[in-house]
Amino acid sequence: TEILGQRCYPDMRELPEQPDVVALCVSYTRIVESFRTVADRGVGGAVIYDGGFAEHGDAGRRRQAELVGICRDAGIALCGPNCMGILNPHHRSSIYMQEVRDPDALAGNVALVSQSGSICIGMLADIRRFGFSHVISSGNEAVVSTAQYLEALIDDPDTKVIATFTEWIADPERYVAALDRAADA
Repeated sequence: TEILGQRCYPDMRELPEQPDVVALCVSYTRIVESFRTVADRGVGGAVIYDGGFAEHGDAGRRRQAELVGICRDAGIALCGPNCMGILNPHHRSSIYMQEVRDPDALAGNVALVSQSGSICIGMLADIRRFGFSHVISSGNEAVVSTAQYLEALIDDPDTKVIATFTEWIADPERYVAALDRAADA
């Protein structure tokens, strides 16, 4: 009923108010069922950490397509699946899976968008040279793409440098346009 002084609820349907964002920490075998509850609650954003989706054969691609359909119908901005999540040190806001030992020391002006969670882990392990405005591990990018993250970061007052680790590009024209806009800024 309580963890670290915070009241817990056995089911999302029992929350007293609608959450802004939900982090799903269940197996890919249960995620679609759990995600329907997120959509029913009217949540605007979510992150799915687990893998087992488009990178996992035909069955995984079907699971991911089902999630995308739920997101489109419900208007949910989804980070992932198969990612580490999002960290914003300036606003002490995190739906990031990795433990951050000293969040105050992290704040800086570099935003990182990486499809690889390992790159995020490595970059966060050494913050002596610069700090971060955001760390975004985007994973499979089933709904929100690197280009969309870039578009938002260009307008972010805490961000002066944007770094990406991009393994594939879903929408090359939008990606290049975002890079051009970032260069102009």
